[in-house]
This record gives sequence, structure tokens and C-alpha cells, in this order.
Amino acid sequence: MVTPFLTHGESFGIRARRTGTHRFSSKDIGVVVGRKIVERLAAPVRLSRPDVQVYIDVRADRAYLYTEIIQGVGGLPLGTQGKIVALISGGIDSPVAAWLMMKRGCTVIPVFLDCGSYTGAQGKQRVLECLKALAVWGQAPLNVANLRHDMSLAKFKELCPRLTCVLCKRMMYRIATVIAKQEGAHGIITGESIGQVASQTTQNLLAIDDAGGVPIYRPLIGMDKTEIIRLARYIGTYRLSTYGDSMSCSAAHHHPTTNADINEVAQCEAQLSICDLSNKETESLTWDAILPDKGYRWVLSANKHEHQA
Repeated sequence: MVTPFLTHGESFGIRARRTGTHRFSSKDIGVVVGRKIVERLAAPVRLSRPDVQVYIDVRADRAYLYTEIIQGVGGLPLGTQGKIVALISGGIDSPVAAWLMMKRGCTVIPVFLDCGSYTGAQGKQRVLECLKALAVWGQAPLNVANLRHDMSLAKFKELCPRLTCVLCKRMMYRIATVIAKQEGAHGIITGESIGQVASQTTQNLLAIDDAGGVPIYRPLIGMDKTEIIRLARYIGTYRLSTYGDSMSCSAAHHHPTTNADINEVAQCEAQLSICDLSNKETESLTWDAILPDKGYRWVLSANKHEHQA
């Protein structure tokens, strides 16, 4: 079996390990198999940095022989850590955040709040493409919650323009909390990273968190954009999040607040009748199932060498 992996003059080494109860040791495996290789191929043994490293795994009554270890994504089995709602946009960050929590064993319930004309139809299409990629990674359907968010944005922009981004995020947290409690989820995933945009300063995040009724998980919080992009390339969502025209939200003020005062936020929400607005948004809820699509299996091997570099 080793013959195809060794050419004339190449050295080899053996690393053996066992699982289960046997009458021989891992060292015995290396000695016996190594002797046979030397007898048949006259190949020199080199335990330190050989030309060909031969691995032997003995598990119960079966043995597995290989010469290469391919690094996987690691993490925990999907579904072992319960359900978490994930706020998904058509941007680069949120699919990466959802994937990282999937990697840690969480079943993700994506929530897409459609901003309508403020982000355009392209934003919705990007979300769909990224969710198809995540479904392939999880090898299971994703049940996606869809809601209309443009009506709320219009109100925020009209009444409190500089606080639009903060009020928008607070509303998203409220809606996600409702869905999390309905679905028995343990929290909300977001793609926020400190200081990346105006709504993600520490002061603004403090004001936004006040609206959530469940734990908020931010796996990207300490990453810079370069690190996030590298991960997005690795999981195959970067090109899905960036194709076409550059996407931005036209509801955002050109000078948004970066230091939101929670009392001012509360006053704005009182004027907006925020509970009524939240209820109207919740009434727009619809569900879609995103199935793993064979056409997206390429994401499992997208740009991995770049990530490892």
C-alpha cells in the first residue's frame, strides 16, 4: 500500500496510534510496518523530517494508512450548542459571524430585515446567495425569517436623522429578540466590530444593547476588516457579498452620531411610539427554507490557501 507514495531513494517515517484495546503498542506497529517497507523497497528510515511521512491509525479491528493530513475547520458538531438567531445583511461581516457560531456548534436561525429601496434589490439577492453558502457548510436547511424594515427606517430618518443607525439597530434587536424567544433560541449573533462604522462605537453599542432582551454574541468584535475579509474568502461568501455595485444604506445620515445618549434615544423612541412600530414590523414576518444547493459546494474549498497564508 505504501509503494505508490515512495519513489526510489526517498526516506520515510511512521507515526502510528491506536484507539481501543490491543495486544500490541503503537511502537510495535511502527517497527513491524517499517521493517516490511525496508525489506520490500529498501527505503531509508528517517524519523525526523522524512521525505514521506506515513500515518497509521488503528481503530478497533481496522487500520487506516495515509500520508497527508488536511486541516479541517475544527469546532464542535453543528447543533450541539443550541439555537441562536443571526441578523444577516447583504454585507461581508454578518455571514462570517454566523459561520463562526455554526463552527462552535450553534444552529443558526437567520433573520433578514429588508430595508427596501434604502438598500435596493441587490442587498436581498446577496443575502440569499450567502445563506445558500451557509446551508452548504451546515449540510442542513436554514429556516430564514424575513421582515420589512423600510417603514421603520422612514420614521427614524424623518424624526431623528442623526440617530437613524442607532434606532435601526435597536429595532433589529427587538425583532430578533421576539423571534429568539418564539424559537427557543439562546441569543442573537451580529457582525459588529468595534469602530468599523458609526453605529459600532462602544458608546453606540452600549445604547443599542439596551434594546435586546437576550444575550448578544459578536464573534467579530475585535477583528479588523482585513481579518474579516480573509475569513469571508475562506468560507466562500466574500464574492457573494461584493458582486455588482457597491451597496450602502441611503437612510443613513451623512453625519451620524457616534456617541449616542440613551436618554435622547429613549425620547426619540417615545415620540415614534416604538412598541406600535415594532408590532407592525413583526406582523410582516414570513419564513423561507434555504436548502443546501450542490451548485454552491465550491464554497467548501474557496481560497483556503489564501486563508492559511
